[in-house]
Amino acid sequence: MTNSPIFQNPKSGSIKVEGTFQVVDAEGKVIKTVTDPKLCGCGLSQEKPFCDKSHANYVSIVTRMLEDARATAKAITPVGVWNLRAYEIRKRSLENRLAVGEKLIGVKFGGALLKSDSDEKRYEGIFGFLTDAMKIETELNLGALIAPLAEAEVVFKLAKDLDRAISLDEVFDFISHVAPGIEVFDCRYGAIDPFIDDAIADNACAGAIAIGSWVAAKSHDLTSSEISIFVNESLNQKVSTTAIAGNPWQAVVNASEKLSNAGVVLPAGSIIFSGSATSGIAMQAGKYRVEITGVGEVSFVAK
Repeated sequence: MTNSPIFQNPKSGSIKVEGTFQVVDAEGKVIKTVTDPKLCGCGLSQEKPFCDKSHANYVSIVTRMLEDARATAKAITPVGVWNLRAYEIRKRSLENRLAVGEKLIGVKFGGALLKSDSDEKRYEGIFGFLTDAMKIETELNLGALIAPLAEAEVVFKLAKDLDRAISLDEVFDFISHVAPGIEVFDCRYGAIDPFIDDAIADNACAGAIAIGSWVAAKSHDLTSSEISIFVNESLNQKVSTTAIAGNPWQAVVNASEKLSNAGVVLPAGSIIFSGSATSGIAMQAGKYRVEITGVGEVSFVAK
């Protein structure tokens, strides 16, 4: 049958097709005939290609899959979540963390891969939530992570609630302090570059964070600083801090826009990780250190 109307429910993902169709096996033998079938669009049905209403528990199921991957340090295959559900999964994951006593301390900003027919990779900014349980004091257990990458970043501390999108001219009204930081990016899908909706569901692949000493924001011109990352005291990469969004302060502006669009208000004292200035370093046991000229340094030992 041709020109059959097709409708995909934007929330559940289920696909309804109008008309009468034959279901055949691999050899073309007709198994049965169906009329107006509802097909699985969430990927979780146990009766594929047909919908078995697994989408009703989609958020809980995918959240549990991601949490199990984090708990066991074993990668899972990307589910291929769609946009509406991705945000719900990220929110549910945070709620579950808070329910067991973790405290929200801020967000991390970064980029995620967009789906495209072009060979050129394109990225869009996303954020993930950070909790106190992600903080590294002196040592990091690599065995608790899946595919950790070390990234050099600038960390910002809020002087007041970030409750709306702000402009570059307003940054110093909202940021009181800055510090050098190391983000340990750890994708629950393993060593791959996930598409944006899977990345959002995975809380922007937030793994662990290390933060150096805070200095007054207005006392340093980050646009003329260099940021370096060392592995076992050997320089791995050195770049200008302008590698972060062309201007590290712009990272705060970008984050404010994403947070505002998501209806998230960060209270005063919260932190924002800028997004990586350097390429991610596949981590092995050893010492990792990030230094920002004129600001300070931060380090930890991975075991």
